[in-house]
Amino acid sequence: MKSKFYNLLWAALAVMLFAGCTNISSNDAAITGGMILPGQCLVSVGVGETINEAGARTINPTTVYDNTSVFQKLELTGTSAKGASVSHVFAAEELTAKQAVVSLTYDKWYLTLTAYDGADAASAVPVLKGDYFADLTNTALTNIEFTLTPDGVNQAGSVELTVKFFDPYKSVADKKIDKCEAGLYKIDNNQLYAVGSDNTKMEISDSAFVLSDLSVSSSDPDSTEPNTKCVFTANNLDVEPGRYMFKIWFKTSSGRKTGFYSDVVVVAPGRKTVADVTVPDIMDRIPEKPENLKVLLVEGSEKNGFYKAHIKWTDNSTNEESFVLKVTEWDAYTTTSTDTPVSTKVYGAEEDTATDEYYFWGSDFRADGTLGTSTTSCEVNLKLGVLYDFEIAAWNSCGISEFEGRTACVDADNVAATATKPALTGYSTSKVNRYKIDYDLSSGKLEKSATESYEGTYTEFKTYAGAEITLQAGKPAAGSADTYPMATRNHNPFVDWYYKPSTAAAATTISTYNNWENLSVWASYDPTYIISYTVSEEYGELDDADVTAIADIVSTSNVDCKNAVLDLTETGATNPVFTFTVAGAEAIKVNFGDKASRTAEGSTVELDTRGSTVAPGAIDPLEGKTYCVTVLALKQLTGDTAARWYSKVFAVTIKR
Repeated sequence: MKSKFYNLLWAALAVMLFAGCTNISSNDAAITGGMILPGQCLVSVGVGETINEAGARTINPTTVYDNTSVFQKLELTGTSAKGASVSHVFAAEELTAKQAVVSLTYDKWYLTLTAYDGADAASAVPVLKGDYFADLTNTALTNIEFTLTPDGVNQAGSVELTVKFFDPYKSVADKKIDKCEAGLYKIDNNQLYAVGSDNTKMEISDSAFVLSDLSVSSSDPDSTEPNTKCVFTANNLDVEPGRYMFKIWFKTSSGRKTGFYSDVVVVAPGRKTVADVTVPDIMDRIPEKPENLKVLLVEGSEKNGFYKAHIKWTDNSTNEESFVLKVTEWDAYTTTSTDTPVSTKVYGAEEDTATDEYYFWGSDFRADGTLGTSTTSCEVNLKLGVLYDFEIAAWNSCGISEFEGRTACVDADNVAATATKPALTGYSTSKVNRYKIDYDLSSGKLEKSATESYEGTYTEFKTYAGAEITLQAGKPAAGSADTYPMATRNHNPFVDWYYKPSTAAAATTISTYNNWENLSVWASYDPTYIISYTVSEEYGELDDADVTAIADIVSTSNVDCKNAVLDLTETGATNPVFTFTVAGAEAIKVNFGDKASRTAEGSTVELDTRGSTVAPGAIDPLEGKTYCVTVLALKQLTGDTAARWYSKVFAVTIKR
């Protein structure tokens, strides 16, 4: 994982600016450090407390600053919103007292305080700085506090390490260590860092080291005290500030690698990191196996058929060159040691596709991080709907450790989970997995609450935990007074979810699921649902027997379509050919609407004719849903003194 520069061991200096900004007039007197002028305010600067952070197995800069440190130079610079500027270098007495007097106009200021250090003032370079926005138009402001850190200071640093190690074969000509190879490597990508004006790699060969005997002799076969040393140097302020992995390989005269060691090195701006590094007894030894391998879901990472998993482990060795991650795909939730997996791939620092070994860095499998030296986590891309398991080992030139299997995650891993819906991939003893359920709403709408609704498709992501789950409900439970959830299509109520168990199988209903594979279902609705309507009082209502509504569908003629379902799924079926008749009518109008109310807004097809019959033929287009049909007829019924308009409303459902 990428490391943040400001999380390192730094001395952070809090600097306070005290502002007295109250009604300064031309009668104000002169004070130490300058004259207060009309319309200006006085600011006093002082160095405050120190913040230190340290990490295990970390080689830190030789110089660490605190509030007792004496800098070669302190400089305050800044600009105001109105374009004024300030630049004040602390005088000698101000530098000693860590206080200065400056004058700033009443304005909004963007200030920077920079600390310089070095052998003398002339050669001093920036080492710390702090930024602050000061609104001096606020008369309540009485002090400003900076925090000085190395953040934003780009001055290079340097490194000098004396590496002491024990050579068990120091007196054996063909086995003793007489070559070393070392370098600084970027932590975020495990790549060798290049330094110098000519971009020379800091890969150190024999001539760059000084090999010399120490006081302990290798004649004592039981001793593991250092008896040899070499010096690694990256000087001339060549190294950019940050955290690096120092790696060193130990070789025999023939070039055989007999050992490896690493440490984190912090390079601070303008400072030198000098340290003695004592290597433990690791020559000709494979690394210890890592432990506590856990796999966690990266929440919200599901995309394009994949999701991200965060893998973490405990590093138990100091001599691994990299870690090796074994990834196994399974086709069964419960397996034994004798079962055969679908596939096994090994990711690490080497590649041999014939044996299913692959580079981790640069692979599509990698999402973030590395498997490099001293790493303890990474992120990978996994397929939705697949069962996985993981093992990890540590590797160096002497060999590979045993593989360590995955450990079940627990609530202490900061994961909220339940027995039926684990929020964590690999929770409990299940295989690592994540799967997707796509709900096709079949041109309908799913309302889960008054504020949450979906149209077209609704998708859920779940982790299979070996137990059956209930699919998303399309309507409230029977007998429930709840309004939600509710799936509808043009007021037709939800009936069931359907799916196809296989390509060749017929569609069947489904309400529960007990599998880890991705699932696609679609909604069905009740097409015979009779829509409700209200007839305007200006119309009387026709008797059902007075109205004839028929349609011709493919080879079937005169199909009654009042409150009926017209099935257009038959091969070759096209839009129905309609005929509407009201016996004895002087004129007929037909509204063919797409909403479940005669007066609802929305597109309609209005047809009218003189006479008792209207034959619109095929109405195009007609979608697979329920339409509201209103037949209006100008007719004189018994008791009427003249013809007047009457109506009849019914539903026509198109099934496609």
